[in-house]
Amino acid sequence: MKKIRLLIGLLCSVLLVNAQSQNFVVSGIVKDAETDELLVFANIIQVGTENGISADIDGKFKLEITNRDYNELEITFIGYEPKRIKLDFKKEFYEILLKQSQFEIGIPIIPGNRIYSMPHDVNGKLLNRSTPTTILSQKDLERNDRFSFSPVLNLAPGVFMQNGTLNTNRISIRGIGARTPFSTSKIRAYLNEIPLTSGDGETTIEDFDLSLFEKVEINKGGGDVQHGASLGGTILMKTYQRYSVKDNFQSQTQFGSFNTISTTNQVTKQHGYGWLNLRHTLLSSDGYRDNNASSRQNFSLLSKFDAFSFADVYLLANYTNAKAEIPSSLDSATFVNSPESAAVNWASVNGNEDYDKGTFGLSFHRDLYGEDINAVWKIDGSIFYNFRNNDEIRPFNTLAESSDMRGFRAKGTYRKSFNDHVLEVVAGTEVFDENYDWQTFVNNSTQLLSDNIENRFYYNAFTQADLKLWNGITINAGLNYNDTNYGLTDLFNPDSTNVSGSYEFEPTFSPRLGFVLEPHFSDKFGEAVIYINAGHGFSPPTVAETLTPDGQVNPNIQPETGWTYEVGSRGFLWELPNTHQVYGIYYDFSIYRMDVENLLITTNLGNGTFFNMNAGNTKHDGFEGLVKISPFAKDNYAAHFTVAYTFSNYTFETFNDGNFDYSGNELTGIPSNTLQTVLDFDYEIKENIQLYGSVQYQFVDAMPINDANTVYSDSYQVTNSKLGLRIGFNSVFLNFYGGLNNIFDERYASMLAVNARSFGGSAPRYFYPGLPRHAFGGLSVKWNFEISSARFL
Repeated sequence: MKKIRLLIGLLCSVLLVNAQSQNFVVSGIVKDAETDELLVFANIIQVGTENGISADIDGKFKLEITNRDYNELEITFIGYEPKRIKLDFKKEFYEILLKQSQFEIGIPIIPGNRIYSMPHDVNGKLLNRSTPTTILSQKDLERNDRFSFSPVLNLAPGVFMQNGTLNTNRISIRGIGARTPFSTSKIRAYLNEIPLTSGDGETTIEDFDLSLFEKVEINKGGGDVQHGASLGGTILMKTYQRYSVKDNFQSQTQFGSFNTISTTNQVTKQHGYGWLNLRHTLLSSDGYRDNNASSRQNFSLLSKFDAFSFADVYLLANYTNAKAEIPSSLDSATFVNSPESAAVNWASVNGNEDYDKGTFGLSFHRDLYGEDINAVWKIDGSIFYNFRNNDEIRPFNTLAESSDMRGFRAKGTYRKSFNDHVLEVVAGTEVFDENYDWQTFVNNSTQLLSDNIENRFYYNAFTQADLKLWNGITINAGLNYNDTNYGLTDLFNPDSTNVSGSYEFEPTFSPRLGFVLEPHFSDKFGEAVIYINAGHGFSPPTVAETLTPDGQVNPNIQPETGWTYEVGSRGFLWELPNTHQVYGIYYDFSIYRMDVENLLITTNLGNGTFFNMNAGNTKHDGFEGLVKISPFAKDNYAAHFTVAYTFSNYTFETFNDGNFDYSGNELTGIPSNTLQTVLDFDYEIKENIQLYGSVQYQFVDAMPINDANTVYSDSYQVTNSKLGLRIGFNSVFLNFYGGLNNIFDERYASMLAVNARSFGGSAPRYFYPGLPRHAFGGLSVKWNFEISSARFL
């Protein structure tokens, strides 16, 4: 009997070992077919079974196949078409590329499968980065009235956008750029890898229509070595995926207070090699204030095509024509008693700017695979041409200016996976040359006051390496090299003074080093990382900042430079079983210090004349926090709550302008505390009818308006709301919506003229009034040329 039992035991053991030997482990990586971005938390299911797994924060997965009779995998990710692959049990690794979904509203519901929704599909891609980055999704871009960028960009902690009028804006990131008089500088911006920042560092993004973009990525501080290591940071705007959909025609009309109206018409057509999108946008408004009317139209062409199977090529062409009156800033008494007024001197000459500009570029992407399936080379590049012509009538003269810029960007990427390690190395360059011509005239006359030509040359080289090591440690390291120089030619002969000259500062090296640590948690707790970084950034002075008041080149002006030191954590918490997403909370917290040297001080001497000098150092200590909570994510309803908070303790460490010592004072034009909260909700009444809405609240603390800290703005709170209804009929989709901004009619300054001076006995004009309570409403129609699902996106 004992022998029989032993024989049975041995037989069972053999059978068990044989059964286990039949198990097979399949692994792979899931990426976006268009952009090659990792699709974090993608779902992988063995078709016909309950066996499945989620990709990790590297987009990778390993799935054990226990039953080979079911030899198909289905891969899903929200906003993308599901994909099935047949297993070859001789192949263990698969690279899976998903295309964006064709669904209009909603997502395909797969029983027994968890499909991930915002914020996971966007923010999951950040878990491998040590850079302080915020991504604004298409939903963020479409939440408000689309007339202004400021409610959108202010959702990013550390970013503060002030909006004086539709054509007068200032963006600052972590305090950098807050002292620029009337525009945005020291921050670089790109559209599909095409630079939007001029050769002297000025950036204008508000001339584009918000509906053009798929997403906006904001990298804060000088850590983005691939885009110039700008001291303030970079704003990267993308359109790549937005039009990879069915053939369709879309039309949107929106009305608002102050006789504001905008229309957008566009058509998208697929062809054998990609797609083509043509659009026209028109925006006009009488404005809230006197001398405040404006109009703008955009013509855009975007296209993606496969260049003979060699590379994916993207074409961008955008032309803008605009005319906008300038009401300028107000003194405190007028701001309180008559905020709708324009500054008297600007109104008396009907101050305005009339300009047109074009942005054109061709970018390409190519993947090169060898025999090693775990290694890939990528080549990316772009060539571009931008121009701008502007006539501006001002109280003290008329400015006529024109610029044209041409250049290219190119980079190569090598990515290698081996065991649990991943190495990625990037190297590239950016070069452009810009000509800027400008003249000033006596108002209402052809009499010249000045005539100048500037040439600006910008050269940028960079390299970056990311290495993922064992035990969840990733190292990010990078280096940027920049060489920028300016040349000025004075063509104005009547004054017998020639101020021609050149300016070139020493080449700047900007290194960066970062670490990402991945603590191991229970899946029910979440996925999170801790990141640490230190990076160098710089901002070259503009040509105007290098000139003395009499127009001579000042060789003593140096670029502003700074180091940022930061520690933070981002990740996902609170598992949500039986919903369409894995976790209910996304968070990103960081603490940082930025030390800035050679701070440029601008003194307004009146009549459009400024004096600049490197006069001090500043210290920027801050905390940034972003939390996205999704407590409800069911089949037919969802709610999402977002909180963005910034604490800023920015001070002048040393600051002496020759007459006064402001050391220890608060940095001008930056609030100590800002808070943004957003509540989004949607409810699917029927399969083809969806109700949606949002409420957005903003708090901005008081801030000093002058370097002496003797004048402060008042704190303010603004609440906006929007409600809409989407209806789908086979191939036609309607969207009705309306909203109310500044619901409680708060009186506030939406932009400040820092360090404004008093001239001729008049009071300093510090304040641009914000809009009072105002309403908007609109209708959009989309017609798919082919009948499709009537579910909503």
